[in-house]
Amino acid sequence: MTRDLARLHDMAASMLQALAPARFPLRRDIEVEGGARQSPAAQSLRDFFFSEPDRFVGYVLTIGDSGVSGAARLAGLRETVRAAFAHGVDLAAILASDGTVPDLALLSIDLRTGRYRTRTFGRGRASCGDQRLPLDGILRPGTVAWLATGDIGEIAEHVPVEGLSSLTDPALGKAGHGAGLAIHFMLPRRNRPEPDETQFELTIANDVSGISAAIERVTGFLDATGVSPDDTMGLDLALDELLTNVIAYGFGDGRHHAIGLSLSVTPAVLAIEIRDDGTAFDPLSIPPPDLEADLATREVGGLGIHFARQLLDKIEYRRANGWNIVSLEKQRRS
Repeated sequence: MTRDLARLHDMAASMLQALAPARFPLRRDIEVEGGARQSPAAQSLRDFFFSEPDRFVGYVLTIGDSGVSGAARLAGLRETVRAAFAHGVDLAAILASDGTVPDLALLSIDLRTGRYRTRTFGRGRASCGDQRLPLDGILRPGTVAWLATGDIGEIAEHVPVEGLSSLTDPALGKAGHGAGLAIHFMLPRRNRPEPDETQFELTIANDVSGISAAIERVTGFLDATGVSPDDTMGLDLALDELLTNVIAYGFGDGRHHAIGLSLSVTPAVLAIEIRDDGTAFDPLSIPPPDLEADLATREVGGLGIHFARQLLDKIEYRRANGWNIVSLEKQRRS
């Protein structure tokens, strides 16, 4: 009997783990952090998805059930929420038919405008700082919406320099049960580039083996856009050096991370932005190498950044909302 109970416990834990969403993708318009805490009497989940290309939906949910049956019910409710949005069905009516309405807080947001709508059931809460969010409204860029159930407390409405997880981790760590989801609306999503502007974005993992392929994609995009070799000269070297530094120094936790690259090409300027959520590291703080020193005694490092400075017209670093952001610019001369 004891062995059977242990197996059921492990089965329930495995089911709950499978319900956890994948890491939220790196984006320029929105970022998401959250978690769920389980207890012997209640089980919780957080989830998010895009019901349309520019409409984000996030929610947290807690039920007064446990074990395999509780995990199975959570799985059913997750599919119910997603299906309700896919088919335009009223969520309240569907949840009421389940018998016992769960504690739930949900927010959907149009990423083009920041206009949102919330739904809460039971003891679910949707807030911004210490204020409850109205049923609908517009989120200002830089604002954090917080969805919570159970005994999870509130968080601040703005992201500190340490990043979004520095808000969510303490709130979740103090909780006995429930779920929390922080939604940081960073800026409205642009529907189209500016006149005469071409854009390109890609994401790579924090693995040096992916650098060459990423640079090939960047150079392929620039070639297809008609940027001349004179304008891209040395760009591959600068990207290789900067991405290598990000991966070498930015991540000490052994976890998977995403590094985002975005390019913008106009008739006058080629601009690139590199974003990562690793440890704060300013590559421009690396001292320039002493090119006059003997190779045997010269300090290691700094040569690649030195060449990047020489090749580019502008290179800047800033730390914002837990992100390292390096901006590169090169004036087009042909």
